Amino acid sequence: FLLNESTDATYESDAYNGGSIIIYCIIEYAKAFKVERSAPYVSFSKFRYNSEVGIKVGYGDAVNINNCDIYNNYRGIEIYIDQSESQNGEIIKYNIIRDNSPGGGGETNGNFSNNIIKNNTYSDDDYHNQAGGITYNGGNFDYNIINENSGGRAGFRTSDWGSGQITNN
Repeated sequence: FLLNESTDATYESDAYNGGSIIIYCIIEYAKAFKVERSAPYVSFSKFRYNSEVGIKVGYGDAVNINNCDIYNNYRGIEIYIDQSESQNGEIIKYNIIRDNSPGGGGETNGNFSNNIIKNNTYSDDDYHNQAGGITYNGGNFDYNIINENSGGRAGFRTSDWGSGQITNN
């Protein structure tokens, strides 16, 4: 659980330079890995067997989540980013979000690129407003692979209020 009191990660030429970091960790059998009003660097970690969600970012600033494996959770991700705080181009990149059920792959409004979203299933209550794979609510959504997801309205869904750009998926 990272809060506003945590030291935000800093970057120099898009490389991690200092601040809060979660790297080469396994987060399992919790409710969720939760980030509130802070901006950590999260990389090369596994998030699995969590009862609510693998990674939950609420009111996040410039979080950078990359190269993580997010699987076998109730739901993969819930990411709500303050887009104006982004310090670098992509915020959520090169992750594998797979085999999450019954809440599916999850949803994001952050800059989301080069991720793989596969084999997720949505069978929870809000069936008509969710996707088995991923629900996109804004930001840039580029170069992702979305396949073999089931349930909800579709493997990929956009909200009516999302803004941003969807390219090359």
